[in-house]
Amino acid sequence: MLEAFEEFCKAHEKTIAFVEAFSTLAAVIVSLSLAYRAGRANKTRLKAWVDIRRIVHSTIPPETRLRYLTATITNTGIMPLRVPVAFFHWQLPRQKDTSYGVNPLDASAMDEWVSQQKYPLEIPPRASHPFLVSNVATFRQEFKEMIDKQSPIRRISYRFVHVTIVTDDGMHFRAKIDNGVRKEMSELNPFCTTKHPAEPPDFP
Repeated sequence: MLEAFEEFCKAHEKTIAFVEAFSTLAAVIVSLSLAYRAGRANKTRLKAWVDIRRIVHSTIPPETRLRYLTATITNTGIMPLRVPVAFFHWQLPRQKDTSYGVNPLDASAMDEWVSQQKYPLEIPPRASHPFLVSNVATFRQEFKEMIDKQSPIRRISYRFVHVTIVTDDGMHFRAKIDNGVRKEMSELNPFCTTKHPAEPPDFP
């Protein structure tokens, strides 16, 4: 029986060698695939939403409208993500290397209604955190200054301006901009269009 097995191996030597090589290749592919999936799973992942909210407090008169530009970041990954102080950027269309950074209002104690928080701020997996970027008056002023620096022709492209969120590890993510924010943008730049926004949510 051993002799028969040896004869079989000799007769199918090339086939056996091919099977061995294929098995080795398959093991390498599986190993690389698992490493790739593990790497993707550990990557920073998030969703971000930019809108305008009102601060509501019992000591604030109802007719007083304290409105703020906010960015809400949700960690959709499996690892904690860190948000640096320079996380919010207005990204210019078709200019990946050009953007306008905004220092968030909640990084300082300049507004009595805004609690100061320490950066970089860590967001656990599957959790969300709101950031107060600026009051609406400052947002309008800074956005107008950004627009005024451009020629009339280039202002047309600013209807496609968007917000980029930059994490502490250098990853870039595009945020969704609420219609209320786009309404403010359209008032400063008529080439920015928007739908009719809903009433801004409260920010207790």
